Amino acid sequence: MKKLKFVVCIAFVSVLCAFSVLNVDAQDNSFDANKLDSYFDAIKEHWYGSVSVSKGGEVVFQKSVGFVDVDAGIQASADSRYLIGSISKMFTSYLVLNAVDEGLLSLSDNLSKYFPDSKIENSDSITVDNLLYHRSGIHDVFEGSSDYLEWNTKPHTREQLIERIALAKSDFTPNSDCRYCNSGYILLTFILEKVYGKSYADLLQEKIAKPLNLQNTYYGGKIDPSANECRSYTYAGDWHLEPETDLSIPQGAGALVSTPSDLTKFAYALFTSEFGAKVVDRMKTVLGPLGRGLFPIPFYARIGFGHTGGIDGFSSVLCHFDDDDVVVAVCSNASDFNQNDILIAILNTVYGIEYEIPSFTCVELSAEQLESYTGVYSSEALHMDLTITTNGKILYGQATGQTVFALTSKSDGQFECLKAGLVIDIDVAERKLTLYQGGGKFEFLKK
Repeated sequence: MKKLKFVVCIAFVSVLCAFSVLNVDAQDNSFDANKLDSYFDAIKEHWYGSVSVSKGGEVVFQKSVGFVDVDAGIQASADSRYLIGSISKMFTSYLVLNAVDEGLLSLSDNLSKYFPDSKIENSDSITVDNLLYHRSGIHDVFEGSSDYLEWNTKPHTREQLIERIALAKSDFTPNSDCRYCNSGYILLTFILEKVYGKSYADLLQEKIAKPLNLQNTYYGGKIDPSANECRSYTYAGDWHLEPETDLSIPQGAGALVSTPSDLTKFAYALFTSEFGAKVVDRMKTVLGPLGRGLFPIPFYARIGFGHTGGIDGFSSVLCHFDDDDVVVAVCSNASDFNQNDILIAILNTVYGIEYEIPSFTCVELSAEQLESYTGVYSSEALHMDLTITTNGKILYGQATGQTVFALTSKSDGQFECLKAGLVIDIDVAERKLTLYQGGGKFEFLKK
């Protein structure tokens, strides 16, 4: 059977993801928990995190590997808490649509109704629904900001965030296009607080966490490992602690903390019970590639709905498939492995499809060999450079405007980055670099 591939972008960061669809129907066989357990044992040096899988509301698999805090040696458990990044948008969308049903706001309300004194471009024509669907045209304040890493760790007031959003201007006329935008969900957070007269954190507890008994789901703050809150790490030869984004910034776009167990409870209730009955169809209704706080996730002939999340070194995914009401939640705080592949392995297990347990092999190259591969390589087709450097032990890559990533030596001249699912071949004599990712092949020439 042809192996399913997960589509990722050349920027090495996948904010919105989609499985490639194959015209093959998977057969539902027995759930091989032992094999899946072995899979996570195999990657535990390359990936830290927790997983929960449920069918029909019953948990069929849980697993935690790695550490809450590497330096303190606190190991992860099923109750370890992770920042879930943009999965927060599922919660925010639910709260907004409930507010609509309660008559507190309308999807057709313009942004200027709630922020009359702001200088946000097109605020008279941007609607609440445009914000939900990522069709406002507002530029994402987290994207392409040259000084983002200078201010993302500092607390921000509502006024400061609105000012940053206004200064970022717009990318297109409202509702004429779709572009993923965290700024829109930050504004939705403030709208919710205005119409309810309560903080978003309190609304989350009142409307979602308490009714569903989600004891580990809340608006985050400064990370506290003693409370089983995970720190996050990036791999660059070894694990390096990530700086913490101040959670006054992402708001309902990405500031929530949860566990895979809580996330599976939330998704099951959203898709199958009275809790979500009034809103879930509206959340799933797709306009362009996205729904309201959800997007479709195809797996073979099946179509699930959910969301991914990423903030600092955290990455997560939550998805629901109607077949047997399958819910998969994955949360990670450190990864040198492609999380897309992890989700595929889980779904393969759920639906009885064969898959391989990864093995990790690398070769040691001398400092002189590694140095020969360094340099700046340019691609005219992609309009970007790829800078290759070394610390004498391993190679690092950095694409224009992107973060540094570590490369593992597969052979003399071939390297890979498991996390981004890419392979790089470097021909020193030809001064050429070839990058393979997501089924694509991209040529770079050394400057």
